[in-house]
Amino acid sequence: MRIFLTAVIFLQSIAVFAQRICGSEEHHRHILANDVQAKKVNEEIEEFTRKYIADRAYMKTAGNIEVIIPVVFHVVYYNNDQNISDQRIHEQLEIINKDFNALNEDISNVPAPFRPLIGKMNVKFVLANRDPQGKVTSGITRYQTSRATAFIMGTHDVKKTSTGGVYPWDTRYYLNVWVCNLNGAWLGYSTFPSDAGKTTDGLVLSYKYTGKTGALKPFHFGRTATHELGHYFNLYHIWGDENDCTTDDGVADTPIQYTNSAGTPVFPKYDDCNKTSPGVMFMNYMDYSNDTALLMFTRLQATRMEAILNGARASLKSSKGYVAPVNFDLSTYTIHSPARILCENNFTPSVSLLSLGYEKITSFNISLQIGDGEIVTKSWSGELNLYDSVKIDFDPVGLANGSHDVKFMISFPNGQPADDNPANDVSIIGIQVGVESRTLPLNENFEDENISSRGFSVINSDNSITWKRSAYKVSKKGDYSYFMNNNEYNPDVLNVSYDEKDDIVLPFLDLREVDSAVMSFYLAAAQYTNVNQAVNNWDTLKVLVSVDCGATYDVIYNKYAKDLITVAAAVKTFFTPTASEWRIENLDLTPYLGYNNVMIVIRNVSNFENNIYIDDLKVNDGKFVSVREYVTQKDVEIYPNPSNGSVVLKINESSVRLKQVVWINALGQTVLDNSEKTYSNIIQFDLSNQAKGLYIAKLVFEDGSVTTKKLLLE
Repeated sequence: MRIFLTAVIFLQSIAVFAQRICGSEEHHRHILANDVQAKKVNEEIEEFTRKYIADRAYMKTAGNIEVIIPVVFHVVYYNNDQNISDQRIHEQLEIINKDFNALNEDISNVPAPFRPLIGKMNVKFVLANRDPQGKVTSGITRYQTSRATAFIMGTHDVKKTSTGGVYPWDTRYYLNVWVCNLNGAWLGYSTFPSDAGKTTDGLVLSYKYTGKTGALKPFHFGRTATHELGHYFNLYHIWGDENDCTTDDGVADTPIQYTNSAGTPVFPKYDDCNKTSPGVMFMNYMDYSNDTALLMFTRLQATRMEAILNGARASLKSSKGYVAPVNFDLSTYTIHSPARILCENNFTPSVSLLSLGYEKITSFNISLQIGDGEIVTKSWSGELNLYDSVKIDFDPVGLANGSHDVKFMISFPNGQPADDNPANDVSIIGIQVGVESRTLPLNENFEDENISSRGFSVINSDNSITWKRSAYKVSKKGDYSYFMNNNEYNPDVLNVSYDEKDDIVLPFLDLREVDSAVMSFYLAAAQYTNVNQAVNNWDTLKVLVSVDCGATYDVIYNKYAKDLITVAAAVKTFFTPTASEWRIENLDLTPYLGYNNVMIVIRNVSNFENNIYIDDLKVNDGKFVSVREYVTQKDVEIYPNPSNGSVVLKINESSVRLKQVVWINALGQTVLDNSEKTYSNIIQFDLSNQAKGLYIAKLVFEDGSVTTKKLLLE
């Protein structure tokens, strides 16, 4: 067995000669050499495959029933060059459909001696039209990453948000394809069936070699995806990845080959293992020839892949990620307005409708009803073909503060009483209108199960498991806490997705008249998976703050894995914390002083790990909750206020010496830090080079106490 890193360096070194390089097999062998469980699973897959092939006649190809495989393309891009077009994705889908079913136009170029061996699978790759929640989708997701550097082959960094990528859709029921900027000269890589169902399962393609239009020569015919899909279905490189005449790819009808091909070979091509006709099968998709030279799979390669579709990847056949369009179907697709929380009492209702049927939609009525109020109806006429959508705006609506249900309803599509799927003709959203900000302090101990009566709300977007009160005596203080049951949040059972978000929205806060503000809560958390595992989709707890009613958010707390847990070892049962398994968390809200309607959201991002509990939640005026009270208010003056930049701080009384003064702007950024200065009781500062706006002076004393003062620069 070769050392993985050595192989990577070698393959990258030859890439400068426009040589196809694929890291899939090297990565797979590396895993098998270092993961006992993965090796066992791989052996079981190989044994199943051997038996499957043995049970079939040599010339048999794939079954008669066409297998439909939903595909989702995740385009992860940093700049516009990497954000490939829908056209290229559709081209790529067409290419793999033709290549796997031996329908490619250039298959006639297969040399005569190899034509009897041409194999095909009876599969159809389709863009998913239903996401894991059953919602209509294009099968293409796009994410602009803040990561400027390339993603690293084999590390799966493009498959998780913490490293700039995106999590997959349920890999048991979707073929996930990530398109991104790959490092070096790697064209792509894939996982093998031993990874089936894992959150890392799927293909990664360089954006440079996906589809045809704009793809770089000589890998511009989309055959990189064909090659990597071969690995996904358990095919190895045709030469067996060893430069000798004994190592094989495990397929009987592919000739023994000494090493990989390159460029565009001319038939017949001979090597040390094949010195007579017909020679090397350099046109096989699992070789390294240029795209224009790759033409075929063999019959037994197709049978080997068919085995995987009946074994390790059989769940793809029962996917609900694709629903064949009916003849006549119009759906309420997306509610644009209202949002779930409205700070203003007025809004413009807006909804998009989508055609999901083969029959053209030429007219319909769309109605709006709020609560039990009057039904308002608008008529539309035009032309909607399959997957076309139209956005409908209603006249502005004014609502009183409180909770309301907003309903959109389709009627009389094409003048008919109903379409073929009435179930998607109605959409309802529950909203909270109006904000009544409260002053500090805010204290919540979760003893009363109905937290909505105290201005809190829970947003449960998937209508599945969400935040709720704990069992009796599961708490840090009092009898109860609030918790998120990630232990039972199984996406595959509940028909939800990984990365689901569940929010606790705190009452809106008025921070205009306070000199400091601190949020604190007790936390208990555990993970099911050992946190030392290098790659995993972890449960995550976040705290977000908005000063524009949820239009934008700052993330002020974001913890997962080692940073989140309060128990060191993985917990394989339903986690219930003991009294010693809690930790205090303190969050500084200084950047939001001076704002009214400050919105704080506690967000759980679930990936089916284990439970998270919070208790004794507080937002106080300048007091951290810890072993000792950390923040005190000393007698400090600041003048003139407002100021044009010349500022005086005066400490009137303090028995403790001042240690540090830090000036912070409204974004929470430090603009001036005089920690090296020796202080007297009167200190002058020049802030004339700073932008106009609100600033905070943070004074730190030698006993650890902190005082803050606000300043307005004009």
